[in-house]
Order: sequence, then structure tokens, then C-alpha cells
Amino acid sequence: MNPFLQSILILLTSLVPSCCFAEETQRPNIVFILCDDLGYADVGFGAEVVGEARGIAPDTPNLDTLARNGMVCTNAYIPHPFCGPSRMGILTGRYPHHFGGSKNLPNEANFRPSQEVRKKYGYEAANSLGIPANETTFASVLKQAGYHTGLVGKWHCGLGEHSTPLAVGFDYQFGMLGGGHSYYSDGWIPKEKAKNDYQFYLTRNQVAVAPKPGKYLTDVLSQDAVQFIRQAPKNKPFMLFLTYNAPHAPLQGKKEDLIHRFGGDGENKSYTKEQITHAMVYAVDRGVGEIVAALNEKEILKDTLIIFQSDNGGKEDDDENQADNGRLKGGKGDVYDGGVRTPMFIHYPKQIAAGSVYTHPVYPYDLFPTFARLGHATDKIPSGKKLSGVDLWDGLKANTSVHTKDTAFWVRHNGGANDVGMRLGNFKATRRNNGRWSLYDLESDLSESNDVLSSKTIGILDEMLRQGNRWKEDGVDPLWHDTDTGYLRWNEMKMPNYDKSFSRRPLLRK
Repeated sequence: MNPFLQSILILLTSLVPSCCFAEETQRPNIVFILCDDLGYADVGFGAEVVGEARGIAPDTPNLDTLARNGMVCTNAYIPHPFCGPSRMGILTGRYPHHFGGSKNLPNEANFRPSQEVRKKYGYEAANSLGIPANETTFASVLKQAGYHTGLVGKWHCGLGEHSTPLAVGFDYQFGMLGGGHSYYSDGWIPKEKAKNDYQFYLTRNQVAVAPKPGKYLTDVLSQDAVQFIRQAPKNKPFMLFLTYNAPHAPLQGKKEDLIHRFGGDGENKSYTKEQITHAMVYAVDRGVGEIVAALNEKEILKDTLIIFQSDNGGKEDDDENQADNGRLKGGKGDVYDGGVRTPMFIHYPKQIAAGSVYTHPVYPYDLFPTFARLGHATDKIPSGKKLSGVDLWDGLKANTSVHTKDTAFWVRHNGGANDVGMRLGNFKATRRNNGRWSLYDLESDLSESNDVLSSKTIGILDEMLRQGNRWKEDGVDPLWHDTDTGYLRWNEMKMPNYDKSFSRRPLLRK
């Protein structure tokens, strides 16, 4: 090369900002941690945002340290107020309503469609259902780009040949394939003897593994995640999707954690539901500390992007759960923010400054294109793939919104009608069972308690509805229902009836 041109090239290269250079030349490891039914205020950094509804303060030092040393996203959402649709939406980067995944999968062990339903609707068995074969997950594109990919924890996204973890892009799997699990290994039994999938043996690479006695589920998952990190190949980045079952029902805290936090004898029946929930979250926090230690052990913490969220809001005042959503309205199953807004942080020292706070909306569908960008895997996304989100990274680093004009939607099919939530900018509109609309300004009204819908704000609702009527055009009827009753009700009521859901009426406002 001409010496003069070579010197110019060296000079120009030296002028490129170091942050941009690092982004283009080095791909991060990715650890995405997802809790199950976690209340927004069940973790310390979340309680700082929404306040505590009850008197028990969270004890989550490891999560809070990562949050303080990274970026807290105060307006982070998930796809759906229930587990299965939410997870499928996150993995595929699409609204679950747009590929038929808008309902939970049926329980594998005890759900058998009746002959009446089979004859009338041709309903398939549970093990043939899940993420459709024509959908692509972020695990798949990262794997194609050279990542070593692993899933540890709860799946709940399908058991068909096309929808198991190993079929949709994960090199490694360990955990439970169904919708939940009991926490004590002494109660895990072979599938053929179980009454429900909460009792099944865990599986490794989808093969059942007999448990060791006296083990606690959250610890088992944490320890396996640590082993995945320790054994990850040195010549390629890795992506770990760690999906804890906690604090999802059943309410079962580890004896040592209950004693540590609240004294007593360590027997679950001796504690309140709130205390057990906090002990279950404490176990998650301890596991996260072990994962950070493993990353430090390999000297790769600074090279690892860690994201933490929940799959939906916490269930409050319930026989099975006792989560804390702080001042957020509603909980699991609701389209209010208590059901669909979750605590979230992003920790990546190379590009995210400690103490950062991002107050703009983060939608779950943004993670797929963001992971693809950071993993240099954008070219692995199929050309016909429809993504519901956008690459979030530049917005995060510049602390600017990437969702200024688009509306986000949450739709829960509720028997013969729909519950709908819509957010545009700082405004959130909700309706239950196709009833009256309400409109809230979330910037000044975190708890969705002051309805501001009036002649002055009706234009905001109308714009949301305009986008909603466009959104519904991509809607697909659920490919499964979790009960016979749900399937029969769907057809009898001619659901989903989106025309009514995205209509102004009834609109009784002064």
C-alpha cells in the first residue's frame, strides 16, 4: 500500500470513538434472566421505582448491585399477562396473537381434549402444540451467527418436534418443559406416574433426569447455569436464557432462606405467604450472585450483557401467590401495568454506564433485533420474518425513546370478550371485557387511577384505535386452548371479535 495512504488510514482509524469500535469488533456474551410471576416491588431496585405495597422490604443485594452498576429500565413491558404467550412473544420477537400463541398451553399430564371437542373442532393433543414451525427465535439467529446457546429453567413454549428448545435454536437445555414445577426434588417422579407436569423429573437436553434427594429447584437451576458458563467454549460467545420458576406457585421457600430472613423453624406452614414469596426471590438473588461469581471467575463479566425481567406481573392477594406490585394497578392476568410491566435492568460495563436510568418504554419485541445487532446476527434473520419491535441499543445509549409514534398492545382473551391495554407515549388506554375505555397519563399517574379521557384527549385514544385496527389485521386465532371450556367458549362467542375490542363504543364520558 502507498505509505501516504497507509498513514491516512491509520489516522482515520484512530479517530473512531472507542465505544463504536468495541461494538463493531466484539460481541458480548448474553445472559438473559427471566423470573416467573415476579412482582415489580419484589426486588429492591424495583421497589425504588413503584414503592412497596406491604411492609416487607426485598432482600436482593446481588440483583440490586447489578442494577446500580448498569441501567434500570423503569418502563419495561412483556407481551402478555400470562406465562406461555409472554415467553413465546419474547423468543420470537412477535406478538403471540400474530402467530396463534395468545393462550397458555394445556397441562401435558392431565389435559385430554374431550371426544366432543375433538369431533367438533379437530383439536390436537397437547404435545403437538407450541411455537409454530415457521417461526424463528432469537436463539436460532444467534446460534447461526456462532453463539453457543443454552436454556436453563422453565420452557412452557411447546413439546412438539418443532417447538422444543433444541428445535428452536438452543444447543443445550436443562429444566422443566411444562408450565411450572414443585420446588423440592423429593416430590419429583417419573412422568408416567405423575398427576401433573409440576411433578415431572427435570430434563437435560429433553431427556428425563432422576433427581438427587433434598434439592431445591431454584438452587438446582442456578448451579446448572453456573456449569453452563464454566463449560462454555472459549472460542465463541455464549447466550444463556435462564428462566427461573420462582416465585411462581406453589409457594415453597427453602428452609434455610426462611430461617435466614424471618427466623422460625423453616417449615413453610409457619410463615405468611408474603414471607415465603420473599424467601423464594431471595433464592433467585443468591443464584444470580453465583452466576456473577462464575463470570468473574472466567474474567468475562465486563464482556457479558446481563438482562433481568419477569415474564408477567405478580399475583397479589391470591391463595397460590402473594407478590408485591407496589403502586402498579392489577397483577398477573390483567392488562393494567401490574400485569404487564416488570422490573428490568441491563448490565454491560463496556457500553452502559453505572447508575443509568432509562425512563422511555422498552417493549419485549425489541430484544430480538437488539440481540441480533449486538451478536452480529442481523443477516441471519429470515427475509420474510416479521418483527414487532425495533433495535433498542442506540436509544438506550443516547437515552432517547425509540417508540414515539407507535402503540403497543396487550390483549387477553377473557371468555367471550377481550381485555385490552394500549400504550402510546406516556398514555395508556384500557378496557375490560369490551367495556368502557379509560385513559391514563402514566408519567403523572403510575397507578392508573385518574381517568383523563375527555373531549380534549379523545384524539389520543382515536390514534391508538387506528393503530389497533391495523394491528388486528395480523391476528391469528389461538392454535390451542388450555381447557375444553375455553375452546368451546371461543367458538360459541365467535371470538376474537377484535372489531368490537378496537371500537370506541361504549364511550360514556362527559
